[in-house]
This record gives sequence, structure tokens and C-alpha cells, in this order.
Amino acid sequence: SVRRRRPGRRELAALVGRLRVGQEALQAAGESAMATDPVHALAVLRQAQSSRSRLRLTLAGPDGAVQERQVRVMAVEPGRVRLRDVVHETELTVAVHRIVSVEAG
Repeated sequence: SVRRRRPGRRELAALVGRLRVGQEALQAAGESAMATDPVHALAVLRQAQSSRSRLRLTLAGPDGAVQERQVRVMAVEPGRVRLRDVVHETELTVAVHRIVSVEAG
């Protein structure tokens, strides 16, 4: 059986404090907050798809070279993302593991 431990008042207060500090930092960063972890990046991509907003996407190529693109998200699928590059007027499919960062743009 699994024994669960309930956090004490001090521990809860510390955790809530950390959450609030993080939330305030995100609000202070505004729309320019950059997503670099995969979970956050996918959430930003899905949100951009639903709002049809433009993003600045940093991608790593097969040779390790990094490129930045201005894109609109067409679809977020398992393991890949379909994008439309608004500068080059092309459509591309990118593997999720190639995404270095996502930023509103």
C-alpha cells in the first residue's frame, strides 16, 4: 500500500509562495515569454493554433544549425507540428524534438 504524507502549513505556504512568484514573473514577461521546455512549447503552439496568432520559432536542423522562423501553426499532431512560414510563404512539418524555443511574435 502507498502511504501518503500530507504537507504541513509551512510547506503549503512555501509552495503557494513559489507558485505566486512564478505567476507574477510570467505576467511581468507578458506576451514575450519564451517557451523552451517541450510541454510549455506545445501548449503555446496549441494556443497559437486556436487563436491564429503568429509565433517566432527557433528550430534545430539535422546538422545542429539553429534557424529562426516567423510562423503560424496549422496543426499540432503527435510528434510533429505543421507550420506556415509567413516570411518565406511556405508550409513545413517539424518534428517536435527539433523545436528549441517558441515565442509570441
